[in-house]
Amino acid sequence: MSVRATLYSDNRGAQRMQLDRASTLRDGEDTPFDVQIEDISLTGFRMQLPFEILPDQATTIGVPGVGIRAVRIVRVEGTIAGCAFVQPLNRAELDTILRFDSSVVQENFKYQVAPANIAEKDGSELSAETAGLSPPQKLAIVAGAALTIWLLILAAMFLI
Repeated sequence: MSVRATLYSDNRGAQRMQLDRASTLRDGEDTPFDVQIEDISLTGFRMQLPFEILPDQATTIGVPGVGIRAVRIVRVEGTIAGCAFVQPLNRAELDTILRFDSSVVQENFKYQVAPANIAEKDGSELSAETAGLSPPQKLAIVAGAALTIWLLILAAMFLI
């Protein structure tokens, strides 16, 4: 039996700045997840996630004021993850992030599982459960559309 060990450099000499800002993390399949960046430095940041993540994953994050950056998950403790920027920020980018006035202000950022609401044109809302169609309903719509097209083609042939 072999044991695999991974060593990480704990080179955390860059000064950390408190941030507490919502952001979007995207996995390798570009699926977005809401996260909270707790602190940031030139070389990385610490974030809170709504789920547990594995170290060494390559992801991207939308950094407020700077844009999308490639990151690597360095360490994980439950739902708190330490990340390193693949390419460290420069001082001007860090200053922009710290000055950036996010239009998304979240008080007491907490993760809550809730059904999505879909707004109708008249302003009313449908829950995600009532907005979606079941597979048999989708099949009936596709079959009905195909039948309608064939009937139109046949009617056009008899009229010509």
